[in-house]
Amino acid sequence: MMRLRALIFANVAGLGLAIAPAPALAQQQAQPRSAVLPSNPQDFQCFALMQQRRAAYIANPQAAPANRAELINNLTIISAFYAGRLTHYPAADAAAQFASARSELAAATPQQRDAFAGVCTQFYLTVMDALINPDGQPQRGQQSQQPR
Repeated sequence: MMRLRALIFANVAGLGLAIAPAPALAQQQAQPRSAVLPSNPQDFQCFALMQQRRAAYIANPQAAPANRAELINNLTIISAFYAGRLTHYPAADAAAQFASARSELAAATPQQRDAFAGVCTQFYLTVMDALINPDGQPQRGQQSQQPR
């Protein structure tokens, strides 16, 4: 998990996304157990934003192939996470919320989109950390005690 977190943050930092000031939700990441779930529109915004960024990197062949492939893979994984979250919303509301999310992202400044990408990524990492490590205990150095 730590390797995945470092990998994603390295890719985000490589995009200049880590430089943007973190919104209040991202600043709560220090206490993952009390993290606030994004509201319904934020799920749609995160999905739309990650899909937009993924499409932009697919269309931009100028990045180093290894870095580009790794970044596209990470954006695909995070997009899939949000796509899974969207399946829990009623279909009648989904189209309107998705359209609203796309228009809000289009109206946002690049700095706002960068900051929001950090929020989306941090929320994904917080959830993955909670799933992998539900007790909040460090996983390093622990050996399994199996009966012999």
